[in-house]
Amino acid sequence: HYREGKNNKQNLIVILYEKTQSIFPGEIIYDLEPETTYCLKVKAHMEDHISFYSPMHCIQTSKVWIGLLRLQNLQMDSLNMKHLLRWDDLYDGNVSFIVQLLHGYKARHSPDISKDWENVSKCENIQTTFCNLSSVIGSSGIFYLRVQAVHNHNKSPWSKTLEFKPIDQTKMGPPNVSVSASKDSIKVFIASPGESENRPMSDIYDLTYNVWYRTSSITELRHKSPQFIISNLNSSTLYCLKAQAFSDTYNKSSAFSNETCIKTAKESSSFIPGIISAVVFFIICLFPCAWGGINYARFPKCKTPAVIENFGEKDLKRLYFPIAEEQTDKCMVINSSVALPCKVNLDDVRFDKELEEISQDSGNYFIDDIISGDNESHQSSELIPV
Repeated sequence: HYREGKNNKQNLIVILYEKTQSIFPGEIIYDLEPETTYCLKVKAHMEDHISFYSPMHCIQTSKVWIGLLRLQNLQMDSLNMKHLLRWDDLYDGNVSFIVQLLHGYKARHSPDISKDWENVSKCENIQTTFCNLSSVIGSSGIFYLRVQAVHNHNKSPWSKTLEFKPIDQTKMGPPNVSVSASKDSIKVFIASPGESENRPMSDIYDLTYNVWYRTSSITELRHKSPQFIISNLNSSTLYCLKAQAFSDTYNKSSAFSNETCIKTAKESSSFIPGIISAVVFFIICLFPCAWGGINYARFPKCKTPAVIENFGEKDLKRLYFPIAEEQTDKCMVINSSVALPCKVNLDDVRFDKELEEISQDSGNYFIDDIISGDNESHQSSELIPV
């Protein structure tokens, strides 16, 4: 565009300066002087075609704006695809703000972008000088943003348009690093930037990890995988390392992680395997023998009582496992409370002795195996049926 002035004496138009600017149809041209005539000519920008300028068109700007001032210094703070739009606070009092967004694909194909701006619902009539656009702006594409101040029925001019391309302009935070060590190696685990917030940058960028580790000197490694092993290290040595994520495609680096230190393990001693071998040998070879001796000492073998040995196999079966079909006489118990007669019969004494021996051994007896002789000789004792 051109800015023109008049020479009163000669009544000539003088071109003071010329400026070329790429704009979309319907876009606002900023930073013009009030009450000044500007002349413009336009041509289409086409990569594969030649275009020509339109005829010159002149227009005069209005007087100095006396309402709310235009907002200044729009900037986007973007970290790991979390986007926060900020602007300067120029006002004292109850002033609210409106944020508008225009998608890049609409701007490229619209005949008049002034009709395509959309209010951001979360950032409409807010009183803070910032707005979180993380849920509105994705990782791909181009977005245009502008802000207006409102006080009662007064509105400021729209701020200058801010162009934002997330995949190029967002910053990557530091990765998270965890390690484990053996005697001669360190295993490294790297979580990509944003992974702790469920926004892993490895889903958006093809990342490589630069790792620096040091003892007395610094060594640099580059790994594609987020998990790897640093080998051929010294045992019982303290190593400190930090990592950085890098995208070759977008030439973008993350911040460095915090430095993590770990000490490699000591050399294993041959004394410990010897102890382990001795314990295993004792368990397999010596323990069974020792246990047999202890078991014999605590639980010796018992000899079978002589009374039981005198019984034959048939008698034992009859004592402990009586056959149901075998006919037996009724078992009788002698009531010890009944006094024996004063006259002692030798047959009675022998009968009582045999009865006592069998009762001590088994607790049961059969009358037909024990009682012999005349039934009349035992009528002096009282028999009680069981």
